[in-house]
Amino acid sequence: MIIVISVGSVLVLLLFIVLLERIIISRRFSRMDNYNKVLTICNENIRLLKSLNYKLDTGETLEELNIIAGRELLDADLRFIEIYEKCIYSDHIPDNDELEIVIVGNTSLMNSLKTNYPTKYYFTTQLMKLLPLLI
Repeated sequence: MIIVISVGSVLVLLLFIVLLERIIISRRFSRMDNYNKVLTICNENIRLLKSLNYKLDTGETLEELNIIAGRELLDADLRFIEIYEKCIYSDHIPDNDELEIVIVGNTSLMNSLKTNYPTKYYFTTQLMKLLPLLI
């Protein structure tokens, strides 16, 4: 009986920590300006492209990545790469429409990952949420 209570207490504590972390992350994101939101989501999109086996090689540009990935990922929306380039290489401040394009790109890449690599999708969406607890 003591073991059941101990295990239950640990599980409740872990659940509380995960929920608290999600709340903190969502509040931090909601307080960001569009520029930082776009950079955050674009970095996530680049990481998703790596999970789909599209990596930037040494000397390769984002435009080349866009061309290569665009040929094979027909269902993915890669317009976020152009916005990402504008933000990185100039003083471009994205508007709400561009933020929406970046979010749509993230959703389409997640769908491509789910379709092509279900195990990677699960790892990316579920197990990575537990990483802060292990560190």
